[in-house]
Amino acid sequence: MTGKRPNILVVDDDPEIRRALASILGVRSYGLMFAENGEEALSIASANPPDVVVLDLSLPGIDGFDVCREMRTWLRMPILVLSVRSDSREKIQALDLGADDYLCKPFVAGEFLARIRALLRRSAQDSEVASVVKVRN
Repeated sequence: MTGKRPNILVVDDDPEIRRALASILGVRSYGLMFAENGEEALSIASANPPDVVVLDLSLPGIDGFDVCREMRTWLRMPILVLSVRSDSREKIQALDLGADDYLCKPFVAGEFLARIRALLRRSAQDSEVASVVKVRN
């Protein structure tokens, strides 16, 4: 991800949350894409794969669990679930389906940004390791 502005796909049906995340992420030079539902999220991610997905679980149509499950069949980018659902069973389900992290709403902007940075770091390290392995083969 060196030299490249990371793109983040925000998937949330609440316009206030999308506005808040646009404000929090936009001033930090992240490229932003937005989806209001699961179908739109899958379409955007397939056309322009993001570096990170921020995914709400409560979506109209295809819910966040199914979006996560589907994305994991063809994308490797990190997925951060951002949801009002705080039940441990739902957190476990999301993580087992392929989410990399889980943060409950309401959230603190600083913690949210730290989790995004951590996911981007890990993703960049995974890419570097994969490149080294390919060169050595």
